[in-house]
Parts: sequence; structure tokens; C-alpha cells
Amino acid sequence: MFLDESGINIDFIRLYGRGKGDDRVWDNVPLNTPKKITLLLSVRLDGEMVCNYFSGALTGEVFLNYVEQSFVPH
Repeated sequence: MFLDESGINIDFIRLYGRGKGDDRVWDNVPLNTPKKITLLLSVRLDGEMVCNYFSGALTGEVFLNYVEQSFVPH
């Protein structure tokens, strides 16, 4: 079994950019988005995958809940 935890911060924006010639650089910025999204994924040898994602950082309580509910076979 393989277990992986990954996270992204989707609140980053570019403050500067270069346009072609004298053109201005325009971009969209997400509003009211969570600052961090964490992804937990496990893959068993038979190919079964269990994925869980949530807003915020991984804590011991969240990880223990994931292991008990999703990771350990019943």
C-alpha cells in the first residue's frame, strides 16, 4: 500500500507581469478561497484508490480519522 499527502496554496497571485509591446497584463484572482487544500491518497496493490481532500493543514486527528475510516481495511 502506498500513502501520500500533498498540499497546495491556492491564494497565491502574480503581482507583476510582462505584456507584449505596450499591452497591459490582465489576470483573474480567486476571491474568498481557502488558503490551503490538503490531499491524502492511498493506493493498494490491487489498484484500489482512496482519496480525501480538505481545506487546511493535516493534523494528527485528521490523519488518524483517515487511517481508521479509509486506509485500514474493514
